[in-house]
Amino acid sequence: MKIKYFQDTDTLYIELRATTVTETKDVDESTQLNLDASGKVCGITIEHAVAGGYMTDTANDSLAENLFSEGIQYDWSQSQSPAAATLARADFQTAATMGHTKSKRALAHMIFDGRGGGQDKERALLLLWQAFIQRDNSALEELADMLESYTESIENPSIRKAASETVQHIEELDRRLKQVGAFMHELAIEQLNRTPK
Repeated sequence: MKIKYFQDTDTLYIELRATTVTETKDVDESTQLNLDASGKVCGITIEHAVAGGYMTDTANDSLAENLFSEGIQYDWSQSQSPAAATLARADFQTAATMGHTKSKRALAHMIFDGRGGGQDKERALLLLWQAFIQRDNSALEELADMLESYTESIENPSIRKAASETVQHIEELDRRLKQVGAFMHELAIEQLNRTPK
């Protein structure tokens, strides 16, 4: 079974079996059943999936996670198929637009390197920043590494210096956040140890 969400048309497609669709039956104004040659349901199309309330936040998160997993599989098979990078990037893009931060991070790396489509280093950096703003702390270290690599390509000395200083600030912020996390972890353990049993 495959689930695809098309954000541009707000359409959810659930493929139950990979086969040729020979007939479509309307269930209601938003839902269609796709039938194969023997009349068995092989897919379901739901229009206005989010706007119509058919997809909850939980379903949205689950779909985004599935797209991310599918994207990872395509990404790993790039050496075997040139089209795999394009498919991975499309899955990451769709999941990223749904707010999935791991997909934003994966997409950022593909866009930075120009895999599966055009290269846009600035957009890649912004995607990592967005993932961090959405509380994905793993994006911060990746942002520092990517910005450091990006800094090497900057020709203007004053901009390169500012970018290099920003890398240092990000690395310092990452260290401090890890210290805060370690302290809070120890505090939680101490609290658990003091709680009467």
